[in-house]
Amino acid sequence: IASGGGIYIDSGKVTNCWITGNTTTNAPANDVSGGGGVYCTNGGEVLNCMIYANSTTNTSAINIGNSLGMGAGILAYGAGSFTVRDCVISNNYSLPAGYAVMFRNFSNAFISNCTIINNRAGGMLIYTASGGWTADTCRIIGNVVTESVGQNSAGGLCIGGVPGIARNCQIVNNSTLSQGGGVYM
Repeated sequence: IASGGGIYIDSGKVTNCWITGNTTTNAPANDVSGGGGVYCTNGGEVLNCMIYANSTTNTSAINIGNSLGMGAGILAYGAGSFTVRDCVISNNYSLPAGYAVMFRNFSNAFISNCTIINNRAGGMLIYTASGGWTADTCRIIGNVVTESVGQNSAGGLCIGGVPGIARNCQIVNNSTLSQGGGVYM
C-alpha cells in the first residue's frame, strides 16, 4: 500500500480509534505518499486517537519540504483544512529519515493537545507555501532520526514555508543526525 496503511481519509473524520501495526511501502518515484497509520487528503480530522507502531518505508522518496519524509503516523497532504486533536502518536517508524506527523500543502492545519513520543522518525513536519497553521499544547518528546540522508530532518519539529503559531508546546529530548535536534526552521 502506498498511502494510508491503516486509514485513507478524503475529506472525512476519524474519532476514538486505535490505529496500530500498519505499513506503507515503496510508492512510485516523485509521488507524495505515506501515512503508515493515517493518510488525509483534501481536508480531514483525526480526533482522540492512538496512532501506534505504524511504519512507512520508501526507497524512492522525494524531497518534500527540506526533508525526506512520509508521515509514519499521519500524513496530511493537499488542499483543505486538517485538524489533529487529543491524539497520541507513538512508536512509529519512517525510513528514510521521515516524520511521525507530516502536514504538507494545506489551506489550514491545526494540531492541539497531542503527544508525539518515542518515534523512530522526526516528530513533526509542517510545510506549505500558503495557508496557516497552529500547534497548540503539544508534547514532542524522545523522537529520533536514525538515518542520515543529507537532508534537514529535525528530531522534534521542522517548519518550512509560511509562518505559523507554535504555543505552549514542549519539545524535549529529540535527536537527529542532521540539523535541528529540537526545532529546524
